[in-house]
Amino acid sequence: MKRIILALLIAVSISGALSAGNIAFDFYKESFESGTVEKTGGFLYMKMGNAGGENVFYFHITFPVNQIIEFTKKETQIYYPDEKKAIIMGNKEAVSAGNFMDPAAKKLDLKALGFKLKELKKSKSGVKEVWVPSNITGSPFKSVTMEKDSEDKLMKMEMKAKNGSVMTRLEYANYVKIGEKKMPLYIKTYAGGDKQSYQEIISLSAVKDNAKLPDIIQNFKIPEGASVQRVQF
Repeated sequence: MKRIILALLIAVSISGALSAGNIAFDFYKESFESGTVEKTGGFLYMKMGNAGGENVFYFHITFPVNQIIEFTKKETQIYYPDEKKAIIMGNKEAVSAGNFMDPAAKKLDLKALGFKLKELKKSKSGVKEVWVPSNITGSPFKSVTMEKDSEDKLMKMEMKAKNGSVMTRLEYANYVKIGEKKMPLYIKTYAGGDKQSYQEIISLSAVKDNAKLPDIIQNFKIPEGASVQRVQF
């Protein structure tokens, strides 16, 4: 479940940068956990809503399994064509986690989230900010560090727990302009825990604006007769 959610974060994080036409990417992900490496690849499609309609995001995973993931505000549908089975889950967890990736696409107002600026360092290469909770007693965080380049693009964000350990680290690179905003095509995530850590590298490439969606995505629908499991967070 964690791997699915992290993949969906990409779609959420770039949702503010879309143009009028559909957009397609080649998608590749490497996950590292408990000494094992899992590689996943395929395509990411953004199907743009017309006349104020909702934008819908799709992952067509081609390896190691054949899998189609449809992500909307309401729910996520995961369909395995070869096995004719599907999982449908509410997006409360996915959307909440997606907000975590938004800094690369949107301005993150840490002050409004209950933090105060402790340290600010400026140089020719960019800016480094260290924020701490205004109410340290009631917060699980010790600090949030953000690093931006000279063009104000977010390059790194790190959250530390009260004991000083790294809870989460996000690194961004390979920005391209999509619509009116610049978005990262490379995202590296790290999540620390009491017993183990989890790391993921996501790479998008071959960006196609005004892309023609393949029929399997354009007309996606879980077919009648498929085995469906519903999960609600």
